[in-house]
This record gives sequence, structure tokens and C-alpha cells, in this order.
Amino acid sequence: MTISRALVELKLSYSQLQEQFEKERYELTTTAMTAKNELYDLDAQLLLARTETTSYKESTKELEKTVKNLEEELSNANTIITELRNQSVIDNERNIELSSELVTL
Repeated sequence: MTISRALVELKLSYSQLQEQFEKERYELTTTAMTAKNELYDLDAQLLLARTETTSYKESTKELEKTVKNLEEELSNANTIITELRNQSVIDNERNIELSSELVTL
């Protein structure tokens, strides 16, 4: 009877240990899965940040090209304006000369 009782207690103790083991294993598995999900989320955020960075860099390059083109156009326009002003001065001087000649005739 004592052996039977010891055997039952041993089985009960084993069942309790097994139950505790399963509980701890479940908690550790849950923790590991949660950490894995967080890692996937962080990877997704990192990928998005890298993609946005690349997109911003490309946009910046395009804007820099546009600014350079606009600066060139502005420089060309300033050159043309200067040439037109000079030509206008020459034309005005010629007109004054012609007016003087007409008046003297």
C-alpha cells in the first residue's frame, strides 16, 4: 500500500511538473512569437524608411536638375535682355543722328 501511495504521489508530482513545463513552454513560445512579430514589423518599417529615403534622394536630384536648368534659362534671358538694351541704345543714338540730319536738311 505504501508503494502504491508513493507511486500515485510520484505520478501526481510528475503530472504537476509536466503541466508546469508545458505552461512555461507555452509562455516562452508566445514571447518568442511576439518578438518575431515585432522584428518583422521593424524590418517592414526599415524597408519603408529606406524606400522613402531613396525616393527623397531621387526627388532631390530631379529638383537640383530643374534648378540648374532654370538658372541656365535665367542666365540666357539676362544675356538676351542685355543685348536688347545695348541694341536699343544703339538704335536710339542712330535715330537721334537721323533726326538731326533731317532737321538740318
